[in-house]
Amino acid sequence: LAAVTSVNTSSPKVRAKLSSKEIPGFPEGHRITRLLNMTDDGSRLAFGTQEWKDRVQPADPSTLSNVEIWHSKDTVVQPLQKNQVNAERASVDTYVWSIGDNGLKKVSKAGESTNLLFGLNHALVYDDQKHATSVRTGGLAYVGVYLADIWGGSRKLILEKAILNVGGLGAATLSASPKGKYLAYFAGKDWFIFDIVAGSAKNATESSKVDFRDMEDDRTIPAKPAAGNPRWLKDDSGVFFSTMHDVFEYTPGTHQIARLTDGKEEDAVFRITDFGLDEEGLNGKDPRYFSVFDRQSKGTGFAVKEAGQPVKILTFDQKRIRFGGKSEDTDRVLFRMESFTDSPGLFLSNLTFSQAKPVMGTNPQHAEFAWGSAGLIHYKNKQGQKLDGILFKPANHRPDRAYPMVVIVYEKLSDELHNYRMPGQGQQYDVQHFVQNGYFVLMPDITYQPSDPGVSAVDCIEAAVKAALKADTTIDKHRVGLTGHSWGGYQTVYLATQSKMFAAYVAGAPLTEYIAMYNSFYWNWGDTNQVIFESSQGRMEKAWFDDVDSYIRNSPLFHA
Repeated sequence: LAAVTSVNTSSPKVRAKLSSKEIPGFPEGHRITRLLNMTDDGSRLAFGTQEWKDRVQPADPSTLSNVEIWHSKDTVVQPLQKNQVNAERASVDTYVWSIGDNGLKKVSKAGESTNLLFGLNHALVYDDQKHATSVRTGGLAYVGVYLADIWGGSRKLILEKAILNVGGLGAATLSASPKGKYLAYFAGKDWFIFDIVAGSAKNATESSKVDFRDMEDDRTIPAKPAAGNPRWLKDDSGVFFSTMHDVFEYTPGTHQIARLTDGKEEDAVFRITDFGLDEEGLNGKDPRYFSVFDRQSKGTGFAVKEAGQPVKILTFDQKRIRFGGKSEDTDRVLFRMESFTDSPGLFLSNLTFSQAKPVMGTNPQHAEFAWGSAGLIHYKNKQGQKLDGILFKPANHRPDRAYPMVVIVYEKLSDELHNYRMPGQGQQYDVQHFVQNGYFVLMPDITYQPSDPGVSAVDCIEAAVKAALKADTTIDKHRVGLTGHSWGGYQTVYLATQSKMFAAYVAGAPLTEYIAMYNSFYWNWGDTNQVIFESSQGRMEKAWFDDVDSYIRNSPLFHA
């Protein structure tokens, strides 16, 4: 019933007692079950309450029934109800306590998802009851998002019927600024900024005349998702938005937006990176640092933009480079670098990357073994889209002999070109195992046409195999195998019914028949597989009963 906490950081000896018996308005019959948040100055505390119930003794197992009641009007289907039991038991009524005047305000009730904003003056409350349904039309779930004024007691609708279950769209794009002044969200092809004090929203990116969608997303959802997530300056003075290639900085105070990078021209991807110059977050006074990814070569690096200067590449290599951290008191930064032939190592540099030196390596035994190599192949699907694939050569490759090849599939894999790949007995799809044992390995990119995922897979995978055979004539075209897991397993068994290119197939956890799976549940999750088919990997535009031909055409079983 009680918790004790210091409430004034400048006077550590000042203490206050959080007690349900001493706070006016504390809900009768409830107890404090969870501390949720506290303001930086210790003046306000958020906590959750639940009804105080006597502990229930476990029932005799022999008296328990296993009968399930399914009802067509249930908005939460039985399997999902089971999976949500623990979350429902942990759900709380949310309150904020003003310690100085002992004031108490209720923010939300149990069952309402709540995001408390900085300062505990406002909160985002997600209401999924108005649009609740067990039937996910188009594979989509929806939610209404409200801005709750904690002390004023009002709620303002921010997003009506926002998509809830797809990344890059709707409610998933909501981003609160660190100091709680603004909310960013994505709609159409633009980012919007909602001013919490003014109570109104502005289109933040419209004047840039640039599209902030991921135009390569090929899911059959009603809109393209955002290309990237926003990143805020620590004091709310600015926010960074990403296109498929570039970073733009928006200043809410002046409603100005500026392009910081030149990735589109170079077919590179820039993303804002916190180099740790300020431990509290991105500082508006600091240079802007970026990670860089070359979409053509798959090389990576870092770049910087000083005020008034163009973006400058600091370091770049045909390896995978990732930021590690910065020394608190010096200009030294730590980063990790690896490639298919170089085991990951840590390197120390200054902020200009002019003095990089290795400080730690891994897997020194690597030098004792013959190693293969990794390179890119290029091909097109029937729609003319340019695609890439990774072709791994076997260790000790000889140009005077023929080698079998294993093709490993999922969706897009070529961005992993520079990953170091450890051999391991527990890996079902162990590239290094094959390479060490005299196999080529091909990992191709696959893109999808609406309502034809299997047909699309045949198109892309066969085109990739042809490109690989052309790129290296030591591959034996009569000894090519295909393998994949889950979605890759589906594509493997589908090609087994369509293609003559492969001598063997190994499919892990494959989907084999669309209609039966659509009508069943994803038991580990609890919701229907309808979601997977219509708004995720299935890429089906309609329900099976509205497009039977497409579901049959792309089901391996019907072509066995």
